[in-house]
Amino acid sequence: DELKNQNDPYRRFFSISDSNADYTLEPATVIARVPDDPSGSFIINIGQSHGITSGMPVITENGLVGIVGRVSDRYCRVQTLMDPAVNIGVLDSATLDTGILTGDAALSEESTARLTYLRLQSEAAAGNLILTSGYGDKIPQGLTVGYLSEVTLASSGLTREGVVDLSARPENARQVFVITDFTVTQAVPEEPEETP
Repeated sequence: DELKNQNDPYRRFFSISDSNADYTLEPATVIARVPDDPSGSFIINIGQSHGITSGMPVITENGLVGIVGRVSDRYCRVQTLMDPAVNIGVLDSATLDTGILTGDAALSEESTARLTYLRLQSEAAAGNLILTSGYGDKIPQGLTVGYLSEVTLASSGLTREGVVDLSARPENARQVFVITDFTVTQAVPEEPEETP
């Protein structure tokens, strides 16, 4: 039973790897947590000697949990999606609207993060699946982030914003993978054209 419990997460990870054959994955174990960090950052047992560099995405079987922050030779700190210093390009899988996911100290206790810069005409709604958009060269497109729980008008009145319930909870992370390399296989989908 113990061996099965150890292997089941790896099978789930390998299914991710099979569907994204261009990913190079480096397995890691969570060896410590940062107790004074409300965003739930943690330490994993791989570092520069394993080819790990700052900014690389870190996943669990449930999706993207964070990115690599400070790196030493044999371990590194993972900044979670709840960290206000982390900004990730994301995509609403239903409407194809894009935005930026960023941590918010006020939301961290609920394992949620803020989705900003949705276009004013966006029809993004609660329950929609949020994925990484692939914007930039650090994080591949299509990683699960979470589900929208609410969408409101931003205080500026120029855009909409929302709250995302994160699929990969930092407090549940035990075994993770760092995506050390990937190939961009497709461009970010264009937003649907509006009909007159």
